[in-house]
Amino acid sequence: MTRVRNSSFRENRETVIDENELNRALNQANAIKIDYFRLRALAVLSLLRLSGKRRTEISWIPLENFNVENDLLTVTFTLEKKKRKHKKCPNCNTQNSSASSFCKKCGLDISKIHLVFTSRQAKAVKAFPLADSLTKNILEYLNYLRRLSPSPNSGCRLAEACSGIT
Repeated sequence: MTRVRNSSFRENRETVIDENELNRALNQANAIKIDYFRLRALAVLSLLRLSGKRRTEISWIPLENFNVENDLLTVTFTLEKKKRKHKKCPNCNTQNSSASSFCKKCGLDISKIHLVFTSRQAKAVKAFPLADSLTKNILEYLNYLRRLSPSPNSGCRLAEACSGIT
C-alpha cells in the first residue's frame, strides 16, 4: 500500500510499478548500446524495484556501501531524516522549541532569535538474494565498475559518471 505524504490518499498497490512496467523498462535499458549506460540503467531499475527506495535515495549510494555476504548483496542506505526547527540559545547553546520565548536552561529571552534547522542521518541496511535476477543486474554493474582502468575513485556513487569511464 502506498501512502502519499500529507494526504489521506491511499492506493492498493504492492509496488510503485507493476511487473509489466518493470519488464518494459528493463527491456528498454537492455537496448542501450553502450555497456556502461546499459548496465547502470539496469542496476538502477533493479535497485529501485528491490529496495522500494526513491530514485534520489539510491542514486547517491557510494559504491563502498554494496557488499556481498554469504548468499546476499547488502546495501547500506544513508537517509536524511526530517529537518526540525528550533531556537538555539546564544548564551548556553541549548536547543529550544521554535515557539519558545525564553531558554529552558538559562532563561535568556530568545523571542527574537531566528529559527535554526537541523536534520540527522540514519543508516538502513537491506539485503537481497544473489540468486535474484534483479540482484544480478546490480552485481554486473558493480563488477563492470571494478574492472575499469583506472578504477572509479573512492566516493563514486551508483548513478553518476565516475572517473575512468570512457
